[in-house]
Amino acid sequence: MVASLTSRLWSRVTGLVATARSSTLARAALTTGILTILCKLLGFAKELQIASRFGVGSTLDSYLVAVVLPNLVSNVFAISFASSLVMQYVRHRTNDGEDIARERYASTMFWGLIFITSVAVTGVLLGPVLLPWMSPGFRPELQASTQKLLWMMVPYTILAGTSAIWSSILSARGRFAASAMSPGVISIAMILVVWFWQISDARVLIAGLTIGSIIDLAILGYCLKQEGLPLLPTAGWWHPEDSWIVAQTSPMIVASLLRFSSIVIDQSMASTLGEGSVSELNYGSRWVAMVQGLISLPLGKILFPHFVQLVETRKWQDVRTLLHRSVLVLLAIAAPITLILAAFSGPLVHWTFERGQFTSEMATRVAAVQVMYAMQFPFFLWSALLGRLAIAMQLRRVILTCGVLNLAMNIGMNYLLMQRMGVTGIALSTALVYLSAACYFSAAIHVALQRKIREEQQVEPDSHPDSHTPPEPLAAA
Repeated sequence: MVASLTSRLWSRVTGLVATARSSTLARAALTTGILTILCKLLGFAKELQIASRFGVGSTLDSYLVAVVLPNLVSNVFAISFASSLVMQYVRHRTNDGEDIARERYASTMFWGLIFITSVAVTGVLLGPVLLPWMSPGFRPELQASTQKLLWMMVPYTILAGTSAIWSSILSARGRFAASAMSPGVISIAMILVVWFWQISDARVLIAGLTIGSIIDLAILGYCLKQEGLPLLPTAGWWHPEDSWIVAQTSPMIVASLLRFSSIVIDQSMASTLGEGSVSELNYGSRWVAMVQGLISLPLGKILFPHFVQLVETRKWQDVRTLLHRSVLVLLAIAAPITLILAAFSGPLVHWTFERGQFTSEMATRVAAVQVMYAMQFPFFLWSALLGRLAIAMQLRRVILTCGVLNLAMNIGMNYLLMQRMGVTGIALSTALVYLSAACYFSAAIHVALQRKIREEQQVEPDSHPDSHTPPEPLAAA
């Protein structure tokens, strides 16, 4: 039975791939996927160099906690704002034309940059309050050095937030390659900086991040100019549409904060398990995160603008079809990769990280963490895809509810599992959280799509008064 189901699933997937091979969406996914693979390989080379130079210890722990701030700004505030900006841009381009879309983009970006800068500075000012909570296991002197790193991170934080917004708007314009190259540019800069300065100091890593972000922003800016989009925002008074951006972005920020806080909570709870535990948790996710990015980043950058376009034109059947096909392909890809990552976790970690300051004993502990992280792979891809569709459909209550449930479950499962399994328990908790998020999103989006489709079917007969064909029963729909 299992062989028959697998055979049918594989034939279905290959059929979908063959059908989509000539489509624009598939070509864009292929191009972006290739560039993402290259960037992930560069990122992995960066991780190897950092592991060899710093090993697992307090210096790297301090850097990993400090880098949470720029990650928070770019992955929560900037991405949430960019998602709303993309929806506004696509709507104006579809309904009002390109000129109006560009004008509103330039005006909205003015407030977006003010918002990102304010969040970055506020985050650093709140450092003395937040750091004891983020790293309760740190010694006082280690927390003091982490606070200094936070101040050094401010320029990179603003650059990273701006890059996230520019990348999203370029994806909406169909320039997927430019946004896919960003992580690779930063990785190259960090590799060169760490190689040039032969010292084990976290400030070297921050210098690499900042230099790489400046180069990345220059490349993205050049691409924006090619598309006819302004680099400098247009200063002006508050526009009524800016209120729509706030209303749309606010729940996404809250939901993203709840989701991102799980990462902070994981690190915070890991810091109580002893020195080096935060680093073990970080290295245990490296292989899994790299493979996840190879699949989720291209699809996220490509599918989200496509979902927004379908929702804007109210093509709900097409939305459901694209969703079903995408989930099927993702799960078919994720299942064997999960088994491979779990089965070969030990050799992968020992072969890649065990050198320099990274000892064999460290590699063994990290490999155990990686096995548990590998279990999240299919659930992460599934929930990430559904989350992007929920944003496109503006299901704000669903997004917020899922974020609250995930946060509560993450804290509870972390506490229970880390008592028995240590750092590996925190990694297993992450997989269970993504599974619950995928199930919740699936149910909520299914109900929402069914409602939208029924509404469309009820409207259609009214638009054809001469038609005597009765509508299909709702039960059949």
